[in-house]
Amino acid sequence: MASAPIFRAKLGITPTCWRNADFPDIGRDIAAADIIDGIKQCSATSPSGAEVRYRGTSLAPYFKEPELKRLGSEPHPLTITEPWVSTFFTEYGGAKKTLDAFDELLSLFQDNDLPLKRLGVAEFGNAVHLEPDTPLSERPRFSQRQWENLVTGLNDLGKQCRQHGIELCYHPHMGTGVQSQQDMDRLMAATDAESVKLLLDTGHLTWAGGDPVAAVRRHGRRIKHVHLKNVRPDIVETALGENHSFKQAVLAGVFTVPGDRGGVDFEGVVKELRRVGYDGKWLVVEAEQKLKDVQEGNAYAQKALGFLAGLGLGAES
Repeated sequence: MASAPIFRAKLGITPTCWRNADFPDIGRDIAAADIIDGIKQCSATSPSGAEVRYRGTSLAPYFKEPELKRLGSEPHPLTITEPWVSTFFTEYGGAKKTLDAFDELLSLFQDNDLPLKRLGVAEFGNAVHLEPDTPLSERPRFSQRQWENLVTGLNDLGKQCRQHGIELCYHPHMGTGVQSQQDMDRLMAATDAESVKLLLDTGHLTWAGGDPVAAVRRHGRRIKHVHLKNVRPDIVETALGENHSFKQAVLAGVFTVPGDRGGVDFEGVVKELRRVGYDGKWLVVEAEQKLKDVQEGNAYAQKALGFLAGLGLGAES
């Protein structure tokens, strides 16, 4: 049985642990309804002696109206942890494209009477991670003007979010112009701390050569959402050495869940999050892998739960 909880958190898991959101060919045979049922099954059968369950999931593009209703149904209703809007502030005409997407998302949540408390975003202007054969070394490096446009756009969108009671959480992402720890630091220093928060993804930051524990120490008060994502160091090394694309690395198994073979110091991350007062907020397990069926995804989800319980992590009801 786990010792007293390090701290209590709202635990979620992304549907990308079963079926990819960016590349439809990865996991296309796994039905969206089966993913939701898998998450609920894990919530009903948490590790023995552990007070750890999944309470939510992020929004996937293959979740349509029937899936949205299924999420909220009994037993074990699931909260949507964070929807997503890709921003394009560094591209010509990208501000309107971004704001239109945000308005569409607001309407979706309002029409379905869904709560919207936080929003995940990343700048996809000129990004290469969705191009299956383009190596990550060709990711964009923003000009000074592009950085200025990005900062202005995020500040403005963040202010709009605040008017609706939403926290805008920026996600540094492989293959984009805000990828490395240095990029993240620059963005946090330039943006309005009240309007732009940080979504810490432990896997992306580690792959980019950063240190998630150090990131929490530096930006802890602005971290309002966390993806607990693991990376396999040998595959990272191969992907960097052979100049792979994002998709090539994903197919090779670069990402996995906490508790599987990987290189992220989750114990250090959790302890540092506790120190900065992250109690009661979302920790969302995430991975992107090519799986044979929904049962394999369920097994990874349960493995992550067992690992988090072993860290002494307690779940908020």
